[in-house]
Amino acid sequence: MQGTNARAHARQTVQEIVNRSRLALAAKSAVAAAIAWYLAPLVPFAESEYSYYAPLGVLVSMYPTFFESARSGMQTVLGLIAGVALGLGGVGLVALGSPGIVAVALVVAVGVAVGGAQLFGAGRDWVSMAGLFVLLLSRGESGEFSSSYLVTMGFGVVVGLAVQWIAVPPLYGKTAQVHVAEYRAALAAAFRAAASTITEGGGEQSIREAEIRVRVAGDAVRQGIDAAARSERANPRVRFGRAGRSQLGTVAGQLDAVQLQALVVSDLAARCDSRGTAAAVGAREEGAVPLRGALVWTARLLETGEPGGARAGAQGSAERGSSGAGAAAVSPQAAARSALRRYATSKESCQPLGADHAVEVAVAVSVGRALDALADWR
Repeated sequence: MQGTNARAHARQTVQEIVNRSRLALAAKSAVAAAIAWYLAPLVPFAESEYSYYAPLGVLVSMYPTFFESARSGMQTVLGLIAGVALGLGGVGLVALGSPGIVAVALVVAVGVAVGGAQLFGAGRDWVSMAGLFVLLLSRGESGEFSSSYLVTMGFGVVVGLAVQWIAVPPLYGKTAQVHVAEYRAALAAAFRAAASTITEGGGEQSIREAEIRVRVAGDAVRQGIDAAARSERANPRVRFGRAGRSQLGTVAGQLDAVQLQALVVSDLAARCDSRGTAAAVGAREEGAVPLRGALVWTARLLETGEPGGARAGAQGSAERGSSGAGAAAVSPQAAARSALRRYATSKESCQPLGADHAVEVAVAVSVGRALDALADWR
């Protein structure tokens, strides 16, 4: 179990590193840092010997989206201004005869405290760091160092934002759609694994692996939709094609509701298999076959269904599903509900059969709730 979990997280880490958006950000950061380094000596009010602060300014302003980059850049500059002022105050204390160790302690204490203000955001750490730099690195030229440090860092921030804008900041709507598709596939796989285990046994390992994939995929969807929302803010590309985030958010909410039921079903099936009762459940064909059918059709609904279908149409398909050409038109939603009805009316499922009966009933209830969450899918 732990080994499977570690492998899943390792795969996710590799995907996060080598995905196209991250590599594009790395390339833009490299170009911006090189430009800032090359042009820094030409910046007025700054000494060329402090040019190395320009690439640093680029780094603090380069985020996946333009809005995040602009916000972080402005907050960092604000933190630098406060830190430089704090550092100059520390220099003044030393000039008045205060011991250096006292000045350092005061600059750090005040910088950390002031940095706690929400106003500074991503620049909160720079309040104390800039104060220390000015206090310890100015070498008696605090005015020259402070202006060079602040101006050069600010120049790097501006270069970073310019490159982000010119290089067309990305939109992450399509990435969120990919995550939703992977989430659907993971949920479908979990229902199929449970169906196989309940009727045939021997699938506890596959169920546990499916559970991990479901959790990882769910986290990726939530992060992806959040990233898509941030990427649209202050993005010049939005006017050329806004992603359907509201619909994605609705679908993600439905899938989250299904995830809860899928995990319940998976846990019941795994426990049933570990106790050796799956074979007993599977032997009761009258109850097990419709229940397996409900699980498999729910999986197919997740794989091929689309949200927004009329529920009435799905019910109509169910009514036509028992005869001739109508059977070909039956939707996964209707087929799954039909299987649940057959299970509920089967003679075996209505008998009090102890633990096995309880497992079947609990699974059927969870499948029904999953279908309710996908009520407008067909």
